[in-house]
Order: sequence, then structure tokens, then C-alpha cells
Amino acid sequence: MNARFDLYAKIFVRGIDQVEAKELLARDFRGEFDVNSMHLDGFVVEARKNTDAGKGPVEDFLFWPIIVELDADPESGLDLLISSTSRVLKMFWSSDLQAIAACDFENRLPWRGGLDLYFSICATKGASPLE
Repeated sequence: MNARFDLYAKIFVRGIDQVEAKELLARDFRGEFDVNSMHLDGFVVEARKNTDAGKGPVEDFLFWPIIVELDADPESGLDLLISSTSRVLKMFWSSDLQAIAACDFENRLPWRGGLDLYFSICATKGASPLE
């Protein structure tokens, strides 16, 4: 049985603002943003403010202030989107930022898209992620 995946990923980020997120992404991909979108070979990266930020528990990643979306061209395929999403997550993590991906292929990303990393950090600190 072949699993079908949407060629789309949403990454929730905490610890950075929209301008800084776009600067990091543009530098890492050697691209340039046109307003909130950066068109790259095979996919588009968008960085924007999360309109739901502040409407829920601060520890719940769905309410973190920045959203980065990756949307792949159908011809590009899942492998490009997985590698690009992994790259963005690792870039944020290496900058000491919290980032968690929500997508159909989280299990194919490092730390399950950041969920395992986040819960591991919370467990180490002896805290619930939703406290």
C-alpha cells in the first residue's frame, strides 16, 4: 500500500520574530524573500506571523508566534520536501530556537519533526510541555 502525502509542511517557531526568521531562511537557502515568500527550485518557503499566537497556552506549539510553510511543486516530490523541511528544522535548532513541524511526514523528519526533541527537553527539565 502506497501512502499519499501532501507536499506541504508547516513549522511553528518560538524565540524569533518574522524579520529574523526570514533573514535566517534567506541566508540558509541563499534566496531572497518577496514580501513573505521565497521561491526556490521546486518549492516555496513562506514566513509569517501566526494569527493564533497568544490565543492558547504559551507552551502549545500551535500558538507559537511564527509559522514557516514549505509548499513543494508536484513535480518536485516528497524527498525534496522532506530534506528541505529537515534543513529548516535543523537550522532553527542550531540557532537555539524551538521549532516543530506539522505535516503528513513527521515520522520521516529528525526528532519526528521536533515533537520528540521538545518533549525530551520538557522531561529533562521535569516540566509538562503544556504547563
